[in-house]
Amino acid sequence: MENAANVFKWTSISSFWLIALLSNLYVVVNTIDLTSFLYYLLFINVRMPQNVVSFFNIFKNFQFPFIPNVFTYMISSGYVQQAPEKFMDMQNDAYFLNSAGQSITIISTFLILYASIKILSRFAIPKV
Repeated sequence: MENAANVFKWTSISSFWLIALLSNLYVVVNTIDLTSFLYYLLFINVRMPQNVVSFFNIFKNFQFPFIPNVFTYMISSGYVQQAPEKFMDMQNDAYFLNSAGQSITIISTFLILYASIKILSRFAIPKV
């Protein structure tokens, strides 16, 4: 089961690059949105069989775990705010900045890139 999950994960991730390059970016964004929704089903306060938990854990990799959370350096690691039991089992706490740090990093990176491109587009490029 673990091997099949890894194969599915890497096949899906590699196919997203092709979809993003060769087709509409809307498809990629909706796929990430759908996988996020499926992953969040783990947090419903219901006991689930192990095979369902394993299936939903496949979608954990679509939560951008490889992008650093800049707020981990600003928040004390010793303090844990209590959250519902399912969240604590999945090692998530109730801090917004801990949970949304990757998303804030992605959004701020795109905004900085956009602002940089807008500023650089104001300068004329001399023809050689």
